Amino acid sequence: MLDSLLEYGPRLIYSVVLLGLAALFITEIWRVWADNRLYLTPFTYERDGATQSEAGASFARRVGHALRRVQFVYGGGGGGGGAPVASTDQIPGGLSLELPAIKTSTFDKIEVQAYGINFGSLFRGVRGWVRQPNEIFGDVSHYGDSIDVQASLRGTLAGAGSEESTQGGAIVRDWSASGKSVGDVSFELACGVFRYVAEAEHDYFKTVGDADFCQFIEALEHYQKYKALARRNVPEKAKAEHLKAAYDRVAPLIGSRFPFAEKLAGLVHRERNEFLEATTYLEGYLELLQEYQQSDQEIADLVDELKEMQTAAATVPSNGQAFDPRTKTRPLTAGLSISTAAGGGAGTLCCFVRAPGSSEVFALTSEHVVPDATKGSVVLQPSKMDGGKDADAIGEVERVIEASEFDGRAAGALIRLSAAGPESFVTGLPELGKLTGIATSVAPGDNVAALGRSSGLVRGKTIDVKGTMTIGGPSGPIRLNDMILTERLSKPGDSGAPVVTEDGKLIGFIYAGSNTATVVMPIKPVLDAFNVELIHQ
Repeated sequence: MLDSLLEYGPRLIYSVVLLGLAALFITEIWRVWADNRLYLTPFTYERDGATQSEAGASFARRVGHALRRVQFVYGGGGGGGGAPVASTDQIPGGLSLELPAIKTSTFDKIEVQAYGINFGSLFRGVRGWVRQPNEIFGDVSHYGDSIDVQASLRGTLAGAGSEESTQGGAIVRDWSASGKSVGDVSFELACGVFRYVAEAEHDYFKTVGDADFCQFIEALEHYQKYKALARRNVPEKAKAEHLKAAYDRVAPLIGSRFPFAEKLAGLVHRERNEFLEATTYLEGYLELLQEYQQSDQEIADLVDELKEMQTAAATVPSNGQAFDPRTKTRPLTAGLSISTAAGGGAGTLCCFVRAPGSSEVFALTSEHVVPDATKGSVVLQPSKMDGGKDADAIGEVERVIEASEFDGRAAGALIRLSAAGPESFVTGLPELGKLTGIATSVAPGDNVAALGRSSGLVRGKTIDVKGTMTIGGPSGPIRLNDMILTERLSKPGDSGAPVVTEDGKLIGFIYAGSNTATVVMPIKPVLDAFNVELIHQ
């Protein structure tokens, strides 16, 4: 038995080695003649006049990494650390593509030497002469701080079904990129290659050029970073910078007929509470999708929600005349639509106040109504979202208090009115009558009413009068103390709306809400924080 093992064992081992080598050769032959996958081959890399072969291979790898970055962002996985975003915010999503691989050979690292000949080097040298379909190759010229790339594709994608697929080694696509860093030019080239691959899946990729698609990916990446930061307690400035960068990059692409540029623009406007613009762009996105026999039900539902927010909330006051808080109304009254001239959404005017012993009149509202405002920011009535123009200015922001400044017990914004005579404002509330003062005591179960820009006149009951809660804010979680909680009285756009008792006493203004309840900021701590007093009849 041992003799047989010693006799046949080496033969078997040797046979297995030969079969392995044969398999390697067969695999390599298959790759040369039958492999139709798309490959990135090493580029010819010239640095200041000198050819650098390793740099060319490294550049191909950089393009491969950039391709995966583009696919990651396009698929909705951007935002840092692979953090997912809400499905509504997954701008394109759902596209599975086979991206180009880095071309390798079985003999890239095998060293075989016999009879003084290095067969490994020989194989690699001859393999380097082979040119076959579906290879992306090119030249990189790197002089000083300037990098120029010219890339081409032989043949086309397997199964594309086009005439190009029969052209063998013909050049069927060219790309060019230029910049000052390898990262920039490899990313630009990757965008072009990705778009070419994606054209086989969706025709709408043909509506956008390589440079514009690259700009869209950058915009999308900034938007995803903004969404990721919005879930964390980070400074507002950091989030605003990414949102602005997203819009600055996508704005030039609006009207390009690339559907997802319209969708991204609409979602950026939604984040800014600019619902009219958001609706316009999202409807444009849905119309473009229909041209390609596609749909997006989540965005269609969002558009319906945005339209509901914009539907004029008309109430009928005691004088029998229709009151529409979204139209220009003079003299001013509580419950009207207002915003900054910058258009950061829309909210509601709560009431009118003055400093003790002073005749100067200010309007009071929630600080949410004037996001990112500074002293001197112009305020319009009606809001910009409701058609307000520069000519509809009613004053300027005088001071903003954030909830964090007063332990979550007071917040708001004061607006210095341009015209503050007795004829410029009315202290009473449409439909509700006179404002009789400040409510000194409120108990759970009390009947209350609110008059908001979006909801109009709504009645309900208090639930809690000493509520402590944490809500989501633009800069992260906001801890609130001693809040009044009511049944649902509000919709987006009602921030700042006055909430009063049955006998006309002001409880506070709407500060936040959900599908089941509304958070009311008590008015007394707010007046104390601003050192003002309520003007009432």
